[in-house]
Amino acid sequence: MVDTANGTVRFAIEVANDSPKRVELMFPDGRTHDFAVLDSVGREVWRWSEGRLFTQGIQNHLLDSHDATVYDERWEPLAPGRYTLVAQLNSDNYPVRQRVDFALK
Repeated sequence: MVDTANGTVRFAIEVANDSPKRVELMFPDGRTHDFAVLDSVGREVWRWSEGRLFTQGIQNHLLDSHDATVYDERWEPLAPGRYTLVAQLNSDNYPVRQRVDFALK
């Protein structure tokens, strides 16, 4: 999901468990997710995790049957243009990566 408001762009990735059983997401460290923005030629112009510190401990997150969790962050773009968002769930056992093209005017 890409949402623009007040000069910032909000990104969100929803992780849903559509199965009838509880699912355990396993993460190798404190970075459960990440977002990167690429410009129109594929150069990375922003990464949410850049310059952040994360715990080194393994962590688990339980998702009950038909439950969901959302990870969202904000970006302040420097210029209008065409971009690609790469949203990633950093789970060891259920890794997910989604790409979405969007434009800012």
